[in-house]
Amino acid sequence: MNASSTAGPRSITSSRVAVSRPGLAVLARLTARLTRARLTSHEGETLLYLASVLAYTVATCAALTVAGGTWMLYSRGTHPERIPVWVDAAKNAGYGFDFMASQYLSMSILACAMLVPAMVGLASSAAVLGARSRERRLAVLRLMGLSGADVTRMSLLDALVQSVVGAVIGTAVYLITLPAWGGLTVMGTRITAGEMVLPLRYLAVVLVGVLAVGQVSAWRGLRQVRISPLGVSRRTNGPRAGVWRVIVFLVTLFGAPQIIRSVPQQHRFIIVCVMIVALIAVFDLAGSWFTQLLSRGLARLRGPVMRWTARRIQAGPAATWHRVSAMGLLAFIGGFMSPMPLGLSTMTAKEAGSAEAFIYGLLWDVDKGAVITLAFGFALTATSILITQASGTIERAEQSRSLRRMGAPAGYGLRVMWMEAYTPLLLAVLGGAGLGIVMGSLLMGTSPLSGASPLVVGVITIGLVITGLALGACHPLYHRLLGTQERHND
Repeated sequence: MNASSTAGPRSITSSRVAVSRPGLAVLARLTARLTRARLTSHEGETLLYLASVLAYTVATCAALTVAGGTWMLYSRGTHPERIPVWVDAAKNAGYGFDFMASQYLSMSILACAMLVPAMVGLASSAAVLGARSRERRLAVLRLMGLSGADVTRMSLLDALVQSVVGAVIGTAVYLITLPAWGGLTVMGTRITAGEMVLPLRYLAVVLVGVLAVGQVSAWRGLRQVRISPLGVSRRTNGPRAGVWRVIVFLVTLFGAPQIIRSVPQQHRFIIVCVMIVALIAVFDLAGSWFTQLLSRGLARLRGPVMRWTARRIQAGPAATWHRVSAMGLLAFIGGFMSPMPLGLSTMTAKEAGSAEAFIYGLLWDVDKGAVITLAFGFALTATSILITQASGTIERAEQSRSLRRMGAPAGYGLRVMWMEAYTPLLLAVLGGAGLGIVMGSLLMGTSPLSGASPLVVGVITIGLVITGLALGACHPLYHRLLGTQERHND
């Protein structure tokens, strides 16, 4: 009796010890089955999965290309024999080669810094695509006995597979497009494909950075939800943005001119770059508060569309702002370049003296750098807007169907979607363009009230068109999901 009584607890304890957590191989097989279920779903999850891979592809290609351009400028600065024409022109114009080469490198690094938020935002959007439908299936796995840590590892493994596939494709696109840069001239010499090829160690650093951003973004996205064993994903509204964000923004905005004026002329360019990065950071920080204020204003307007739009924005002001912050950054670049004398690009070297010809070439290089930066920014932003709008359409499918059954017209959800996308977008592009004009005018010593630049107008127009195309592409998906019939317990 005693033996049996003592053996019982031991056997129970041993059985509990024997039940171990599933290994990585088991989680990998479950993740593969989960992926197959997503790809065979009829609710648009295949589109989201492919869009996620596309997002990592675009982010990787853009990151490698801008890093390759920076490496090219660095190599030319350390090997002046590759650009003898530009070296002779700099000497004839009375400029030091080392100083001018460092300015080129600084501008290239600044362009990379301006594109980093757009790349991070795109990778973050890709990491949490289709979160709602994936969480339903993961909740079933919780009910079957998997722990929350196992579910998190499966989601991270799924995001890792997508990012690796996208990184491989993006690297191939980067290598294929290298010869296309041969049509551009920088520092008076045409770009060769070999100059844009990153060394293997730097190529690995960029790729690891893209994968790391994807993993961190997926981990942060999973922390915003709670997957219970009962199959319920509990969500709460995002935290309210505090007024301290605006205080930091205003202090930086009004303090930047004073700091720049107090710095000697020879160090002013570096300080301007630092102030630009600081303004971009605080503008992104304060954007959530301004978006929250915008939603309060929309809530005071009449009409169910305006009020429902306000409710959606108030539910997550930070998430709403992050969807359009990249376009605000592009507007900042356009506003910053607008006060600069880009009209010199219409001159020819034969019409100007040696010093003027050198300045003409310098400003023309700045023109091309700004256009390239904007082009990559638009590619990143267009992809981000497309996948976030498609993801939002799928995640709100149940809500749209419920409103339809209650008698709301089919176009009601579309009108709310357009208002939710465009009102924060206008806030971002107008605020970003205004900040860019102020900083550019401060650098060039001109008045910020000199008028709207065609570059700023072009950036705003392209941003509106890109958002419109992304929303239009979601219309067929919205109507298809609206007609899908499913029981709630499915």
